[in-house]
Amino acid sequence: MWWVAMAVAADLCVPVQGAEGACRAACDGGEAAACATLGYLLETGLGVPQSPRSARPTYGEEPLSFDPDMERDLKGATVAYERSCALGNAHGCLSAGVLWRLEGPDQNLPRALERFGQAFRGWEKACNEGSGHECELLGAAWEGNWDHPKDEVRACEHFGRACTLGDGRGCWLDGVCDEGGLGGRTSDLDAAERHYLTSCDTLGAVVGCLALRKWYAPDGRKPDSSLYERYIRRTCELDSVFCRDPEHGWWTEPD
Repeated sequence: MWWVAMAVAADLCVPVQGAEGACRAACDGGEAAACATLGYLLETGLGVPQSPRSARPTYGEEPLSFDPDMERDLKGATVAYERSCALGNAHGCLSAGVLWRLEGPDQNLPRALERFGQAFRGWEKACNEGSGHECELLGAAWEGNWDHPKDEVRACEHFGRACTLGDGRGCWLDGVCDEGGLGGRTSDLDAAERHYLTSCDTLGAVVGCLALRKWYAPDGRKPDSSLYERYIRRTCELDSVFCRDPEHGWWTEPD
């Protein structure tokens, strides 16, 4: 039956190469998140047929970070993001705004600002309803990103709220505010370390682990060779991109 097929398509719609068909089917069926993922696949080129010269480099079986030489479909991505936004997906609104903000013949600054505003309102609503990730994104907006007014105090407040709600990246950024004395805070290294540990060890956010690698490095805030080694391996466990370290080599099977 058609609704069963649609549910299957939505389940298969993930941001990896080969998922474009499933995402398009789910998007056509009104799945806002699928439209946003389809936009991502078209924007990055993962959902666009590639000629041999533009094949994406990989580390093992995983694609590396965004490759500007990939053949992309920005017009198709914009259409998908716009549909996602129209269906109420704040991330689709933001991504549509970013593409409308790009320089070029299709640049449309008023529309970009309109989409950014829709994204911010969506994040604020979700944050107020208890979504830590959206609180973190709202904090990033208050840092002055996406043409949003800058307010460091509000940014750090939102990062703290995101951390309280269990967002790993939010805890890392809360620690950054503590470490740097940002947002009207007094620098508190103990609090910063606690937030980095929560981000990495409790919530599994690789950015928190990277902060701890730097923290315990020989030239870090609190040099500790054992902990430095531990968080080098922890970042590798969480993301293979970080398995290579100039001093320690490669870990293909981290402990």
